[in-house]
Amino acid sequence: GLDTVQLSTTPVPVLTNNPAAKTICSGESTQIALTSDLPGANFYWTASLTSGTVTGFTPDSGLVINQTLINTGAAVGVVTYHIMPKIGDCAGIPVDYLVTVNVGNPVGVSIAATGNNICAGTQVTFTATPTNPGNSPVYQWKINAINVINANSAVYTYTPVNGDCVTCQLTSDIVCSIGNPALSNSICMIVDPMLPVSVTVTTPLTAVCAGASVTFTANPTHGGTLPMYQWKVNTLNVSGATNSTFTYVPLNGDIVTCQLTSSDNCVTGNPALSPPVTMTVNQNLEVTVSITASSNPFCAGSQVTFIAVPGHGGLVPGYQWKVNAINMINANNASYAYNAVAGDVVTCEMTSSESCVSGNPALSNAITMSVNTNLPAGVSISTPTNPFCLGTLVTFTATPVNGGSMSAYQWKVNAINVNNAINAGFTYNSLPGDVVSCVMTSNLNCVTGNPVTSAPIVMIERVGPAVSFTACFDTITTVNAKPIKLKGGLPPGGQYSGPGVNTTTGFFNPSEVGTGLKTISYSYTNVYTCGTSKTRTILVQPAPAFICGNNLTDIRDNRVYATVLIGLQCWMKENLDFGFGISDLVPQTDNCVAEKFLRYSIFNIRYSTFYQWDELMRYDPTPASQGLCPPGWHVPTSSEWDQLVLFCNGPGQAGGPMKDSLLVNGFQSHQQGFLYLNNTWAFTSGNTAGTMYWTSTASGAARAVARGLNEYNLSVSRYEAARGNAFSVRCLKD
Repeated sequence: GLDTVQLSTTPVPVLTNNPAAKTICSGESTQIALTSDLPGANFYWTASLTSGTVTGFTPDSGLVINQTLINTGAAVGVVTYHIMPKIGDCAGIPVDYLVTVNVGNPVGVSIAATGNNICAGTQVTFTATPTNPGNSPVYQWKINAINVINANSAVYTYTPVNGDCVTCQLTSDIVCSIGNPALSNSICMIVDPMLPVSVTVTTPLTAVCAGASVTFTANPTHGGTLPMYQWKVNTLNVSGATNSTFTYVPLNGDIVTCQLTSSDNCVTGNPALSPPVTMTVNQNLEVTVSITASSNPFCAGSQVTFIAVPGHGGLVPGYQWKVNAINMINANNASYAYNAVAGDVVTCEMTSSESCVSGNPALSNAITMSVNTNLPAGVSISTPTNPFCLGTLVTFTATPVNGGSMSAYQWKVNAINVNNAINAGFTYNSLPGDVVSCVMTSNLNCVTGNPVTSAPIVMIERVGPAVSFTACFDTITTVNAKPIKLKGGLPPGGQYSGPGVNTTTGFFNPSEVGTGLKTISYSYTNVYTCGTSKTRTILVQPAPAFICGNNLTDIRDNRVYATVLIGLQCWMKENLDFGFGISDLVPQTDNCVAEKFLRYSIFNIRYSTFYQWDELMRYDPTPASQGLCPPGWHVPTSSEWDQLVLFCNGPGQAGGPMKDSLLVNGFQSHQQGFLYLNNTWAFTSGNTAGTMYWTSTASGAARAVARGLNEYNLSVSRYEAARGNAFSVRCLKD
């Protein structure tokens, strides 16, 4: 029969993973992991390339394919892997795996700069030119191989220093590239330093003579190979003066400068101006010389000395003396002496050593010599003050005849030589009867009667004025007193002087000199300028401590007065009683004696003291002056009385409190009458009693203001009374 054959079947393997297609660049490799649904399956593959050649393909390499493809033909194409699993001879369904092969693109970059060999501080821009940069290339600029931060641009700008080497690295983003990243060429910078341009000007002389030509030379620094110059005088360009030297004739005070424009590239301060050169131009001085002779006419046979006086001769002038136009040997000094002959003509030629002169050498004036013979010596003396005032210096003058250039003198008083009185003038304190003479000795050779004595002068005294000085003022005062008018010097018209004395006004001010005994002088000079003086003293005491309301002691006579403060005024509470009492039938006079009138009762009781106005004021009509009041007090003015009356209830009522003898702080006026013109006492008693008080206010030339009170009326009156009336006075503290 038929044999039965048992057939066995082998499963067909199936690829369980299907690799995705891949793109690689030349030189890259693929790694493909393959698996099958059947264990022990192997894989078989073949490859096909559309163009070019591929090397390194190895089929049947097992489960893991690690295939390196090299595109040696520089072509682009696709390698197709036909992958088929199989077990033994049983092959599965083949699967195609596509690998695209791309040719690599070379990456490159080159750089260029806007400049090299530049000046220091110049910015340079570098530009990169890429090859195959891709869509988003990355640039990295480098200086001296060190990356520059934030320099990712095809353009880079900075300020290089000398020796900097600049490169740029390009990183391309294309898929297949060669030489990526690429480094550019290197540009090494040459940077020249900035050189300061300057120029100085030199000249042999800055002080020259007028009209002299001067050359100036410019000395450039960093001027380059083709420097340009512009010379200036007083800041103004000089036309055509464009060389390194400049010559011209300057004026005094001209200021010369030069402006340099350098031809170098890398310079600062261009153009540069030189420091100024100020020219001193000295005017040409005229050379002169004049000569004098020690004597001309001269004594026959005597030597005459000539002196040359140069004008603008310089430090070392040269001299050549000439006699009758002939040069004298060894006569080259400023002086020349020889035995002159009558008719000789002497000159001197001087050569100046100054640099800026004209008329050099100069010839002097000519001196023609003449001879004197038998010249008599003589001398006379005179004085403008004989007769003279005793005690004054008298000056005498000697006038010589033929005394020569160096005559000698000896003055005599009463035939006795006066020590050191050897000049032509002589001054001394003469005495009446003195006999003054002078002996003159001539230094001339040709004189007779030498030495010679003058005629004498007998001194006559001129009588000086008879001066007296009576103290018509207080000889004791206080430092706080008013200025005192000085009087009593005779004859009138002299001058008062001394500490604290105003010599113009004749007032003595105690406050200017302080305390102590002060000596005052009165000097009088007559029409012959003879003066005499007398002195008096004034004792200045310290200002006494005083409180108004206390008693006041008059330091002149120790008289004590009660005082009272009324308002702001400090008044004497009783009438002034100072001076020497005289008869009321005799007017008080300006006789340097403080005079007063006294009135007594029939019982010989003294009522009060009375003064005529001029005597009270010490014949000085100045308002508010001290008058006969104690030092530190004064005769009140009419306006000061107005203040008193106003404080005491006014003119209509002031008499009440002012007459009240019981009012302790009152004025306490006593109505004891007054004297009319050395004639009549009035208002002395009873209800008609009254009193008048002087003020220091004058009213015209013959009257003065007085204030009056009476018993029957409360008012205080104001009168412009005749100055010859005798009224009382109440003094007011300064």
